[in-house]
Amino acid sequence: LAVGGLLGFFLWSGGRNKAALAARAAYEAQVAELAQKAEEAAAKQAEALAALLAFVHTFAPTATNEFGISAALSRALMGEDKLAPLQAALDGTRKTLELAKAALGPAPQPPQTVDCQPQHPYQEVVARLAVLSEEMSRKERMLAAAQGELRTLGDPDQVEAALDEKKEELLRRKEEYEALGLAIETLTAAHQERQARFSPALNQRAGELLRELTGGKYDGLTLTKSFDASAQEAGEVLPRNILTLSQGTVDQLYLAIRLAVCDLTLPTENPPVLVLDDALANFDDERMKLALEHLLRRSEKQQILLFTCQEREGAYLKGRKGVTLTKL
Repeated sequence: LAVGGLLGFFLWSGGRNKAALAARAAYEAQVAELAQKAEEAAAKQAEALAALLAFVHTFAPTATNEFGISAALSRALMGEDKLAPLQAALDGTRKTLELAKAALGPAPQPPQTVDCQPQHPYQEVVARLAVLSEEMSRKERMLAAAQGELRTLGDPDQVEAALDEKKEELLRRKEEYEALGLAIETLTAAHQERQARFSPALNQRAGELLRELTGGKYDGLTLTKSFDASAQEAGEVLPRNILTLSQGTVDQLYLAIRLAVCDLTLPTENPPVLVLDDALANFDDERMKLALEHLLRRSEKQQILLFTCQEREGAYLKGRKGVTLTKL
C-alpha cells in the first residue's frame, strides 16, 4: 500500500519475470541516487556550517558549535557592518538547502512488482531534509535576534557621530594632560632650581642671625628640605639637632629662620610691617635682651609690632629711642 507519500510494496504471487527484475534494478538505482543526493545535501550543509564557523572564528576563535556561534554573533553585533557578513553566510546556507531540495526532486514511484526492501528508505531522506530545514530556521532566528540587538543600539549614523565626538574629546583631554604634565615638570624644575639657590642663602643668613641672637654661642644653622633644623655650636664639629637643644635655644633658632626669610624675600625699599606675637615668651632674660637689641637695630629700617603678655619687654624698652609702648 502507498499511504501519505510513504513507500509500500506489493508481493507478487506469480513467478518472477525479466520485467520485474528490470523494474527492481531501476528502483534500486533510483533509491541509491536519491540517497547519494541526500548525502551530498548533508555535505553541503556541513560545508556551509563550516564556512559560517570559519567566519565566526575571525572574531571569536573559541566558538566550536552552534551555541558558540550564537554567543559570538550576539557579542559581535555592534553595527550593521558586522551584521552584513552574517547575513551573507546565512543566505549561503539557505541557498545550499534550496539546492539540496531541488536535487532531491519528487519521491520516486516504486514499481508495482518489486518485492525487495530499498537500501535507503525514503523516510530517512525526508527526515534528513527536515533536520536541514530546522537548522535553517534556527539560523534565521539567530539573525532576527541579532537584528533586534542592532536596533537597540540606535541609528548607526548617530552612534558613529557620538563616537567621533568622544574621540575628539579624548584627544582634547590627552592634550590637556600632556600640557599639565609639562607644566608640572617645568614648575618642579624651577622649584628645585630656586631651592638650590635659596636654601644655601637662607642657611647662611639664619646662621648669622642665630649668632647674634645667642651672643656667639651658636654660629651656624642648617635647615633641610623637610624643615628639620640643627644648630652648630661654636667650636664644635658636629651640629646639634633641635631635639637636643633647650626650648629657649629652639625658639631663638626658629626666630632666626623667620627673620632670615624676611630678609631674603621682602623688598629692601619700604619693607612691610613685621608683626611678632609673643615671639620671646620662652626666652630667659639674657636671650630676651639679645633679641630686643637686634629688633631695635632692625626697626631703624622696618616698622616692628611686638605683641607680648609680659611686662619685662616693656620695662626693658621703656625710654628707648623710637619705641612706643601701648597697653591693650
